[in-house]
Amino acid sequence: MIKFGLFSDVHLSGKKHRLSRALDALRDVDVILIAGDIANGGEKGQYALAREAFSEYPDSIPVFIVAGNHDISGDDEAAFRTFERNMLKRSEGVFDVELGGCGAFYVRLSENLDLTGLNPLYHQKLFRFPDRGEQLMFLEERLSGSGCANHIVLCHLPPAAHDPQGSRPYLSAEQDARLQKIVDGHPRVLFISGHTHLYPQIEPDDEHGNIYINDGSVCPTHSKASQGETFPGNIMRFDVEDTFTGIKTVFLENRR
Repeated sequence: MIKFGLFSDVHLSGKKHRLSRALDALRDVDVILIAGDIANGGEKGQYALAREAFSEYPDSIPVFIVAGNHDISGDDEAAFRTFERNMLKRSEGVFDVELGGCGAFYVRLSENLDLTGLNPLYHQKLFRFPDRGEQLMFLEERLSGSGCANHIVLCHLPPAAHDPQGSRPYLSAEQDARLQKIVDGHPRVLFISGHTHLYPQIEPDDEHGNIYINDGSVCPTHSKASQGETFPGNIMRFDVEDTFTGIKTVFLENRR
């Protein structure tokens, strides 16, 4: 069994306390997944704060992270990519990571489980997979060729059909439809996203045999149904052996 810790939307700016609290609550997991927006402005100093927080966390626990819209400024990926490589070093000797030249990555976590991380860019309030969606081709090829029974897809934005905000698509209609078609074509996918800052959502898709998690955020979250009620930030946990089990939300102490 692999024990996962999951969070997103830390929005590090001048202090690391939110990230440190999230990590302190996840010292007993095997792998950490971060669904984007660890930094607030994609600045080197913000990633330095993140590295400082992780220096106090066991370096034996691999960390896989994808970029959010606050992690990459325009098309300038340099600061995020440096931080991504720093985090991937934790997996050396544990997992082999395939870095696709398209900006995505793939790792086989066990005989029955793999992970694909997607890193769309963000520009003028829309996400996009560059180079005619090469990352989407990478995702399809890895899901089709892995032979694993279970798959995790980690991406900052949710597909439009599983967006808890129910707002306009974050991607172009064409790329959103391609992403959804790929996921629908492979049962037992756990699709993990962040971005919305809403109360955490766990949505089974029984028709296709998949699960969608929109994991709220380490920052305080909101619920559409609560008319503006604010909840503490959160982390999530789940286990994988033959199936995804024990998916639960853990709220963090809401203090500044």
